[in-house]
Amino acid sequence: MPRAKTGIKLYIDGLDMHLESGVPVGNMILLSGTAGSMKSTLAYNVLYHNAIHSGLGGIYITLEESKEKLLDQMDSFGMDYKKVRDKLVIIDLAPIRRSMQKSTEKTPWIDFLKMQIRSTMERGNFKLLVIDSLNVLELLARFK
Repeated sequence: MPRAKTGIKLYIDGLDMHLESGVPVGNMILLSGTAGSMKSTLAYNVLYHNAIHSGLGGIYITLEESKEKLLDQMDSFGMDYKKVRDKLVIIDLAPIRRSMQKSTEKTPWIDFLKMQIRSTMERGNFKLLVIDSLNVLELLARFK
């Protein structure tokens, strides 16, 4: 089964080895932890290094943090977005989410999210997807 390497930028020695050479492509992986435990950084790291080293395209959807704040944080870890902008798309849905929450309309948020993912995937060869964060997604989608 093809696998996406996790990269070594965060000095997580042996992670790919324990994952049997990386994250299985086509599978869903949940990164769980408390606020500040670097879940977003790890997820972005996987997309970033796969774009650079393997040519795998990735989509990072942020539902909470702004694109600018995310890129500032990732730049502080040496991950320069300019190097991967053709293979890594960041979709900032935080402003749309806030405006939809204020709306009295019962918009099916999960349908909107799927539409965003599909339309982005149609524009390129994207194989990896990150949705940040699950807590916000659960609130928006009203999962039971």
